[in-house]
Amino acid sequence: MMEHRPFPEIVSQDKDWEVFEETQRPRTDMTNRKMYVPLGGACTHCGINHGRVIRRHELGHVKWSPKSLGKLGEGVLEEAVHLLEEIRINHLLCMHGIPMYDWHTCQELHEMRMRELIEKGSVADIMKFGLASIFLKERYRYLGRATKSGHYYMEYMGKEWVSLIDTYEKFKDSGTLTWNRIEDIDFAIATAYRFWRNMVAISVRSDKCASEISFKRVKKYAKELSEILLLWGELPQSYDVFLDEQEQKELADERERRRKEFEEKHADDPDYKYEDSYQSTNDLEESYKETGGVGQVTDNDIKRLHTRNKNDIARQSVNRHDQESQWGKMHIHKPPCNINLSNRIRIGYTNVAQDRGQTIKDIHRWTTDKKVFGRKGKVYGGTVLIDASGSMRFTGKDILEIMQEVPAVTIAMYNGYRNEGHLRIIARNGRRVDESYINEHAGSGNVVDLPALQWLGKQDPRRIWVSDMQVVDNNGLTKQGLDECIQAMKRLNIFRLADVDEVKRYAKRLNKVR
Repeated sequence: MMEHRPFPEIVSQDKDWEVFEETQRPRTDMTNRKMYVPLGGACTHCGINHGRVIRRHELGHVKWSPKSLGKLGEGVLEEAVHLLEEIRINHLLCMHGIPMYDWHTCQELHEMRMRELIEKGSVADIMKFGLASIFLKERYRYLGRATKSGHYYMEYMGKEWVSLIDTYEKFKDSGTLTWNRIEDIDFAIATAYRFWRNMVAISVRSDKCASEISFKRVKKYAKELSEILLLWGELPQSYDVFLDEQEQKELADERERRRKEFEEKHADDPDYKYEDSYQSTNDLEESYKETGGVGQVTDNDIKRLHTRNKNDIARQSVNRHDQESQWGKMHIHKPPCNINLSNRIRIGYTNVAQDRGQTIKDIHRWTTDKKVFGRKGKVYGGTVLIDASGSMRFTGKDILEIMQEVPAVTIAMYNGYRNEGHLRIIARNGRRVDESYINEHAGSGNVVDLPALQWLGKQDPRRIWVSDMQVVDNNGLTKQGLDECIQAMKRLNIFRLADVDEVKRYAKRLNKVR
C-alpha cells in the first residue's frame, strides 16, 4: 500500500510531513503538514489509477498554495476560494507538463453524479461540480472557442468536463426537462466555464493561456463567485425540473414533425444527418416554445413562471456594476386609439350580485346574503406594460390577440434615449392605436424602467410587466437600478412576463379579477 506514498517533503523541502490514506475527501493541511490521499493503485472497478492524479494534485497544493487563505473579504465564501484554488493548481500542473487529464473517479460514478444534480441539485451545486470537473488535458498555449450545442466542448479539455457536457446533452435531448431547467443548467455550465477561463487566461480578453497564476487571482474572483453561489443555492421543485407526460408527448410530437420536415428537405443528401446539424439544436428550443402554448394553463405552469422570474432576476444581477442608478425623465403620451376592436373581441362582463341596485335578479338570495340586485361587472381586466426597447418586438396584431384574451385590458409601451423616456398608452377601452404608431415609436433603449413601473403601480390590477429584465438606467447596468425595479415589482404587486407571446398565453389566467 505504501509504495504509492507521495513525498511532499521533496516538494516543500519541509520535514515531518504525515501522509494518511483517504479516498472520500482528499486534502492537504499546509499549516500542520498533513496530506490525506488515496495510496492504492488501479481501481478495482474500472482499472484506472485515480489515486495517481489526486496525489499529483495535492502535491501541487504543497508547491503553490499558501499555508493559509488569509483574511477573507466581506461576503467571500471559503468554499469559493477553495474551488478557484483547485482550478489554479490543476492549471499550473498542466502548464508544468504534469498530466492531469485522467479520471479522478470512475466515469460511471461521475456521470451518475451529474444525472443526480440535473434531477435534484441546485444551480449552485451544478456550478461547483462543473468547476471541479474542468481542466486542460495537456499543455496548450491558446484557448479556442469550439462549441457543441452552444456549450463549451473543447477537444483539449479533460475527460471529466467532456463527460459532464455529454451527460447533460443526452438528458436534455430526452425531452423530459422543462425549459426553465434547461436554461438554469445552461447558465450553470456557462458560469463555470467563464470562471475557469478568467482564471487560466492571461486576461479576460485574451485567448492565450497564462503560464503562471498567482493566488491573487483566486481572491480577485472569489467574491463574485461567492455572490453567485449564494443566489443559486435553492433546490428545485419537481415541477420546475420535469415535464408531465402530456407535455412530454406534445414536445416529442413537435420535434418529430420538425425532423420529418428536415429529412424531406434534404432527401437528396443522405449524408446530411439531422442529429449532426445545427438545425436539430435550434429545433429543440423552438419546439419548447411551440408546445409551451398548447393546452390549458395549469397551476404548475404558473409556479414555473414564478421560479423562472426569480432565476432571471438572479441571472441579471451578474456582471452589474456598483455605480449609483440614475433614471431618465419620463413623458406620458395618450395618442388617439382610433381602431375600434369592440366588434372583434369578447365582452368581458358578467352579472355580479349586489345588495343594492335598481334591477332585481336573484330574489332567492334574500334569505342568505340579501344580494338580490344584479349589475354587470368585469371578469378580466388589468394593465399590461411592455418594454418597447430594441430587444423587444411586438405588432398591432399582437395587441389585438392580447385584447381578445383580456378585453378590458389597458396596454402601454415605453422606451427611452439618453436622459429621457416615453410611456405611450396604446390600447384602452376596446380600442388601440394603428400599427404604424407602434412601429414608429418602438426600439431604442430603456432609461425609464423604474418610472414606468411606478406608473404601472397606479393602474388597475392585475399589473403585468413585459420585459427581458435587462433594465438599464443612464449609468448603464447598475445593481442599484435592477434592485429598485425588483423592489417596485414586489411593492406594487407587478407580475413579469418575458415577451408578448407569454402575455397571449398567460394574461387571461393571471388577469382574472374574480
